[in-house]
Amino acid sequence: MRTRSIIAIFGFLIFAVFSFSLKREMRGNNAPALMIQRGMVAPNFQAFDMNGHMVDLYETAKTNKIVAVVFWATWCDPCRLELANLHKIYLGLKKARGFELLAVNLDPQEIANFPFAKELPFPVLLDPGTNDCQAVWNP
Repeated sequence: MRTRSIIAIFGFLIFAVFSFSLKREMRGNNAPALMIQRGMVAPNFQAFDMNGHMVDLYETAKTNKIVAVVFWATWCDPCRLELANLHKIYLGLKKARGFELLAVNLDPQEIANFPFAKELPFPVLLDPGTNDCQAVWNP
């Protein structure tokens, strides 16, 4: 019993030190200034879709009233559930409101093992910050 108490106290102290150091680091980087906030223009990006076509956020925004960007990973079960729900409502929103959805996959090396991604009606983009994006889906 005493050993468990010591381990619990030690774990809490490690958590507290980590938490304080993380807060100090975030304050030093001025994290709120680095994040996109309401009213700000989203930064443009380009990424390849699963067919090897380049998709540009600003070009997509020129032809649609609303563009939503969703980031997801194959290992994230809630993300895959969200994509399934977005699949259900996407077509109605696209026709009625000029809506486009860009689903950016954060682990393109694994996407080949998830055939449901090819069945989604909206563009699935491969994270341009990840290596080998073209090697996975080079048409």
